[in-house]
Amino acid sequence: MNSSIKKKEFIQKLASKMNADEQTATSWLDGVTDTFYDTFRNGKAGIKIFFIPSMIVH
Repeated sequence: MNSSIKKKEFIQKLASKMNADEQTATSWLDGVTDTFYDTFRNGKAGIKIFFIPSMIVH
């Protein structure tokens, strides 16, 4: 069983969910990843993430 996904495929799925182009999805993902990295590097042990169900776009 293959349990990984290549970044290109992930970006395509993300862009589709965002109703955006792949360049926008890539910028968004890279920004979020960099922010997570900076947060952990600066000694923060965790990040609380929540969502509001009404914000989910189907």
